[in-house]
Amino acid sequence: MTIVVGYVARPEGRAALDAAVEEARRTGERLVVVTVVRAASADSEVPSDDLEQRLAGEPFPHVVRQGRGDRVPADALLHAVTEYRARLLVIGMRPRPMMGRLLPGATAQQLVLESPCDVLTVRGRVR
Repeated sequence: MTIVVGYVARPEGRAALDAAVEEARRTGERLVVVTVVRAASADSEVPSDDLEQRLAGEPFPHVVRQGRGDRVPADALLHAVTEYRARLLVIGMRPRPMMGRLLPGATAQQLVLESPCDVLTVRGRVR
């Protein structure tokens, strides 16, 4: 089986990656890291080499996929979940104000509703 994780270079992305790595270590499953960078948000782009370096030496197989800039992040993640027949999708959630905590963001909501596998949401930590 496979674990798919959505990654962006922000606290919520790092928290999601940490949780996915921990689960992959525990189960020995393959980890697929999907990064999607929109043209308007080039500041959050992370080279695949940095992720490969982060995962080097881990005891589980892994794949790093760079999503296309014109693809909606939720669509890229759902495509990877289907392609790799994932058991688990791990996503990070941004810290939200008190009233906003009741409602997830649009991307997270789409993933939770449309994913054919379980979705683990991880809260990003503010440093």
